[in-house]
Amino acid sequence: YIYKMEQDKRVCVATQLIKPNRLVLEEYYKDRNLIEATKNNYIRMFIRIQNLLNCKKIKPPIIHRNINAVLELLEEQYLIARESNFEREIGLKPVISLKFLSILIHIIKNKDDALQVNEAIKLYEKRQSNYTASKTKKQLNKIQLSYEELTGVIYDPKTTDIDYILMYLFVSLGIRLTDITFVFLQEQKPSDENYMYINEDGHVVFIRNKYKLKQKFGTLSNTITDKRFINIIQTFITNGKEFLFTNKFNDSYNTQTIANYVRQRTTKLFGIGISESVMYKIIIDYLTNIGDEKRQIELAKSRPHNISTQATYYQ
Repeated sequence: YIYKMEQDKRVCVATQLIKPNRLVLEEYYKDRNLIEATKNNYIRMFIRIQNLLNCKKIKPPIIHRNINAVLELLEEQYLIARESNFEREIGLKPVISLKFLSILIHIIKNKDDALQVNEAIKLYEKRQSNYTASKTKKQLNKIQLSYEELTGVIYDPKTTDIDYILMYLFVSLGIRLTDITFVFLQEQKPSDENYMYINEDGHVVFIRNKYKLKQKFGTLSNTITDKRFINIIQTFITNGKEFLFTNKFNDSYNTQTIANYVRQRTTKLFGIGISESVMYKIIIDYLTNIGDEKRQIELAKSRPHNISTQATYYQ
C-alpha cells in the first residue's frame, strides 16, 4: 500500500512532458521567436497541467486530447485558489489558466473543443479582471501614494539624476523591469540589445529589443526630448558609463536583481518600496478616474500591450 502511494505521488509530480504534450508545445513556439525564459515558463505550465491530469487518473494525460478534463480541473483549481484567497502556489490563479488557454487554443484541432476553449478564455478574462480590480484596490489602499506624489519627484530639483531617469521612464513610457536591464549607453549595438544614444537632433533615442513581448511588437524606439533627461544621459556617455543602471561594481542589474533595486530607490523617494506594476497601476487608476483615454492608449502602446490587456491586468 505504501509502495503504491509512492508510485502515485511520483506520477503526480512528473518533471518532464510526455512526448505528445512536448511536441505540440514545441510546434507552438517553433516560429514565434520566444526567449528561452518564456519557453521554460510554458513548459512548466504544461507540466503542471499534465501532472494534474495524472492525478485525476487521465491516461495518457495528453492535454489537447482531453479538453473536457482539462477545463474541469482548471475550474477545480480556480475554486481552490479562490478559497485560499489566491495564496501563492495554491490552486491556479486566473492569470495562469488564461495564459495556458491562450496557448491551448492554437494547439487544438477539433472545432467543438475550440468553441469550449474560447468560452473558457472569456470566462477567465472576466475572472482575471475581477481579480486584478480587487488586488489593485488593496494595493493602492495599502500604499496610499497618489499620482501627484508619484510623478512629483520628476519635477523636484532635489531628485538625484539616476532617480530622475528611473522615474521618468516609469511615468512617461510605462516601461517594465526587463526594459531597463543591460541598457547600453553606446551609439552602435547589436540588434538584439537595449540601448540609448544621442541622435543628430540632440535627443535621446531609447531602443528596446529585449522586453517581454518583442516577438509580438518588434523593436521599440522612443525619442526623449526632455532637457534634464538628455543632459544626464549625455553626462553618462561622456564619462564612459557602459550601462544605464549599475551596481557599485558598475555591472548592470539583471532580471533577478532589478526588482530589488527599484524597491530600494522608491523606498528612498517615497518611504515605501513600490514595484513597477504598482506604479503603473497608480498611473492607470488616475488616468481612468479623470477620463484620459488618450494617455492610457499612449502608455499601452509604449509599454507595450493591447488596451484590452491593460484593462484586464492593471485596472
